[in-house]
Amino acid sequence: MSINDQFEFAFSSGTLNRLKAGTNRALILSELDRPTEAIALLDQLVRKYVDDSSPAVRTHLARALANQAADLVRLERHEEALTVLAQMVTTYKGETGPGLRTRVAMAMANHALVLIDLRRADEALEVLARVDADYSADADTNMRAIVAIALFNRGMALDGLGHDTEALAAFQRVDAKYSNHTDPAVQTLVAQALVKGMELVKLGSPDEVATHYTRVVVVYSDDPTSEVQAAVERARRLQGT
Repeated sequence: MSINDQFEFAFSSGTLNRLKAGTNRALILSELDRPTEAIALLDQLVRKYVDDSSPAVRTHLARALANQAADLVRLERHEEALTVLAQMVTTYKGETGPGLRTRVAMAMANHALVLIDLRRADEALEVLARVDADYSADADTNMRAIVAIALFNRGMALDGLGHDTEALAAFQRVDAKYSNHTDPAVQTLVAQALVKGMELVKLGSPDEVATHYTRVVVVYSDDPTSEVQAAVERARRLQGT
């Protein structure tokens, strides 16, 4: 490593350490129920380091933006949270590193949740559809969990709007794509999707109802997750078996 390279590395490491110290302080402020101060500190950090090209700094800065958005939502400053999340997506959407990719996907999913809170479901559905389209083929375990959550939330939003057929398709897609996911949180999500699917499929034809219940029983009978087993037992009762 040349002297110049060593200098640049040392400078970058120092920058990262200062950024980490700042974000840690902001996290402590948030935990001490001082979110306004945390937001102000994170805003300073973002303005100071937003142009830094170091991958490590950019990854940590994305974390700072995510924390800032969370604090804004906590204070019910939803429009500001949307702005921060949109900035995060715009700034890092083209990044290829797995850490930043997952943070961008999560920012998009959270953006949709804030829109749902603001009763802007149509906009939220567009964002959730983009999460699915952009990241559903990603094999990373964390990314798969984010997409599963986004797809489930899409089903819930569609259900809330009375779009039963589309909501059912979203819940069935959660089942089809993530039934073998090992993350307990995703397994619970699959179970919830199964239950929602059983509620919505009743509106379909008798054949569709029977097919859905049979799939739940056949595919998930041996699943050890308690929530999934509850869904299986419910399907059996509805089958009359």
